[in-house]
Amino acid sequence: MKSTKLRTVLILSAILLFGTITTFAMTIRSPYDAYQLTWPEIGNLPHEEAIVLFADQDGQLLKQARITQHQKGGIYYVPWELLIDPLMPKNTAAIYLVHNHPSGNPTLSRPDIELGSFWTYEALQKGIQFDLLAITANNGFTSLVETGQLLSKEELTQSNSGYLSYVVRPSIKILGSGFAKIFADSAK
Repeated sequence: MKSTKLRTVLILSAILLFGTITTFAMTIRSPYDAYQLTWPEIGNLPHEEAIVLFADQDGQLLKQARITQHQKGGIYYVPWELLIDPLMPKNTAAIYLVHNHPSGNPTLSRPDIELGSFWTYEALQKGIQFDLLAITANNGFTSLVETGQLLSKEELTQSNSGYLSYVVRPSIKILGSGFAKIFADSAK
């Protein structure tokens, strides 16, 4: 009888501990937290992929979306949640776009900086923090916000980085790659 009660207490304790660990692991209060959460999934991939994290003011993960396009150099991304209000998880306070750099170099590229800067300003209009991170297989990461590489609005205008660059063209490429995959799959 005592061993059954002890076993039950141990099992319940393990469940509670596991639940606490899971909750802790899903808390995102900084770029480092976003990096730690996403690295196991995309850190070692030989192609670029991204994970987008939506968190509330307390850092609780509200939504996670994986962008899988198997591109050797780059991803196409449009945060529809920022453009179409009903898609945004309620109480979103921060969005982290985390992508891997298979080259092992965590330095943000000029396109990374422009993309991150553009969406940062779009998010700020809605009172939401946005950050773009690059992670590498050797456990390194770079945050656009933490490194202070955010471009000014004037610099973005000079580089012609606007809706055409970050909404229209990526949408066409995403649709094009989707149709190409459909046609390739149906040809098998």
